[in-house]
Amino acid sequence: MPYRTIILWFLILLPGYIFSQPLSDESAKEAAKNLKIAAAKMLKAYTSRDFEASADFVHPKAIEAYFGDRSRLVTALESMMYKMDSLSYIMVAGAIQGISKIVRAKTELQAIVTQSVRAKIPNGSMNTITSLLAVSSDSGQTWYFIGIGNKKRADLEKIIPQLSPDLEIPEPVKPTIIPD
Repeated sequence: MPYRTIILWFLILLPGYIFSQPLSDESAKEAAKNLKIAAAKMLKAYTSRDFEASADFVHPKAIEAYFGDRSRLVTALESMMYKMDSLSYIMVAGAIQGISKIVRAKTELQAIVTQSVRAKIPNGSMNTITSLLAVSSDSGQTWYFIGIGNKKRADLEKIIPQLSPDLEIPEPVKPTIIPD
């Protein structure tokens, strides 16, 4: 086989190998454990209205892109909660529903976290299921989140250009209303 052909195959296959390497079992377990802990802490901070702590879990690039800086994010969260209060929407509980497989994308680990939030509303309750993009740039020790909402892959790639093609971006789920 001529050297040019070998070099060509090397150039074609190497980037895929480098950027899509599976995690070892041990590093995957540790990263998954840390992700579950971070997701639970983030959800608890949000449902208990600790917006300063909530902001600690939002990906810095998302804060910059959507709010400009951290203080504006905290103000937006407070404003949103004030509006929800005025509509008699009271968060009761939240739970992590699931975490996708963790994948490596260049220098980051990424996953999708699905969470549910139950709220008391006038004449009933509402269950909302949302998805978050979880990103770690330190091998799974620390995780940051970006709310997916109705964002498409292209929207998320503006914030995280190295978004893994192995992650399936879920469609938004309509809230479920449960009458009293």
